[in-house]
Amino acid sequence: MRVACVDKTASDRIKLEQLLEEGFRSCRRSIGHLLVARFFPASKEEVLINSTPDAIVVGSEFELEESLIFVREVRSVHAKVPIFVFLTPSNFNVKNLKRFETYVSEIFSIEDPASRYVYSITSAEQEHKERTKGTLITVKGVKGGVGATTISCGLAHALQSIEKNVVVVDLSQHGVVGQFLLADRYQSTEFADLLTSRSLPDAEHIDKILINTASAIPILPPPTGGGEVRDLFLRDPSSFEISLSLVDLLQDRFDVVIVDLDHSEGILPFAIDCRADIRFLVSANDPGSVHLLTNAMDQSNQISEGITKIVVNRTNPAGLTNDDVLDFISWNPNFDSKMLYPNEIQYDARAGMWVGTGNTFYTEGNKKTKARLEYLANDLLGLEVAKLQKRIPFINTVNSLSEMITKKEVSFRKLERLPYFKNKTKNKIPEEKSDTKTKTLNIESTSLEEDYQPPKLIINN
Repeated sequence: MRVACVDKTASDRIKLEQLLEEGFRSCRRSIGHLLVARFFPASKEEVLINSTPDAIVVGSEFELEESLIFVREVRSVHAKVPIFVFLTPSNFNVKNLKRFETYVSEIFSIEDPASRYVYSITSAEQEHKERTKGTLITVKGVKGGVGATTISCGLAHALQSIEKNVVVVDLSQHGVVGQFLLADRYQSTEFADLLTSRSLPDAEHIDKILINTASAIPILPPPTGGGEVRDLFLRDPSSFEISLSLVDLLQDRFDVVIVDLDHSEGILPFAIDCRADIRFLVSANDPGSVHLLTNAMDQSNQISEGITKIVVNRTNPAGLTNDDVLDFISWNPNFDSKMLYPNEIQYDARAGMWVGTGNTFYTEGNKKTKARLEYLANDLLGLEVAKLQKRIPFINTVNSLSEMITKKEVSFRKLERLPYFKNKTKNKIPEEKSDTKTKTLNIESTSLEEDYQPPKLIINN
């Protein structure tokens, strides 16, 4: 969020900017994470002529009438921008407050505690984000090799096919997504400069950091550098706000932001996962992955109120089916039938060769693979999927996983109630006569009851 600091002189504007930054720092130390706001000095003319900021703060060095005239002009030009005004203690009275209240969002005294104006500006930023931000989706594999990066790239192309503006955030150390999609570079020096200088980014930094790929999917790459920069990027609690602000800027620009959490660990992946609208867990169809999936479900449900979705990649054609996976995870108390994507991503040998082609799992796959990813993309965004369901030739697809679970439970109960019946059927074996007529074997009828008697053997004289 870009906040313009407007005051009478250039030095007054710098002082106002420092006041706001210090107030946010003090509140962040006391309550923890705050939404990121970037303050910059601006004159009255710059605010009225240049691009519209997200909020405007007017300093107390203006004369009362001069300040009132300025906020009227701003309101006539920028009707929806929140405006905050600081007044001196001598001008902070009921009469002046009534004069300003029509044009401004909030009025403060220069002697007010920092918590008061920090709360107001943060609330305005939250309203701004709710109006404009895109959907944040995190993709995380239960272990390595289950296809989380494959799903991230394929889902991005599937979302583009339904006319959504998508960007992929790569948290891996060496820019795995960029290498797979044949990007012109895999890491960003501009991103590393932001981390080392501890500077909050703006829209111009986004243009410099984003890289383009042959598949037309923009990527936010990881920063260049060794272990120290990596620690600043993922694990340093004093600098992860920089990365979060980049994600916020991406949400302002794109409809969907996909974050590939594979190959990363630390406070930053956890913070992004907490803020995600949809948390996407990817598992393979082997028993080990399904076992780890239950642990991932428990952790995911304890993070935040975002939606958790599960997809099973059929990496092993002879592995567990989706019904087998459901049998295993349905008894978990944190499992909901709406979590599991009802149709697994089946094994596709041709789509498995997408790495290094510049394309994705979606573009290289067959029609069934594309249809499943399109269905998944629409389902994640809550769009209409009735037409897509007709295009997907699923085998014995059930409409509701809850109905499937109910049917299984009923069948188990029926098996418990079945009575035991003794087999009273008598199997008769015809007599066999030898050609020599020296002996005859007569086998009497037998049964499987408890009073079973061995057959009698009669030998003729």
